[in-house]
Amino acid sequence: MKLHRWIALNSSGRRIGQEHPRAKFTDREVELTLWLREQGLSLSEIARKMEVSKSTVSRWVSGSSRGQPAARWLRRDYGTQNCTGKA
Repeated sequence: MKLHRWIALNSSGRRIGQEHPRAKFTDREVELTLWLREQGLSLSEIARKMEVSKSTVSRWVSGSSRGQPAARWLRRDYGTQNCTGKA
């Protein structure tokens, strides 16, 4: 069975989100931060919970960082694995 992952690309064809070469945080962490903000937590409270700086939280919430929508998706296969878990 082939394993694969989906990579988000922006309109210029560059990787975005957690697949970007310099990404330090997963998409899930960013999504959780946005959800916490929707629940009414302050930027400082979120920063403390997520163990990131308040300015990082601010950039995620405002959309200035990690705010690009995926223009298309690229499927990347990596390795093969059969049902017994052996390559």
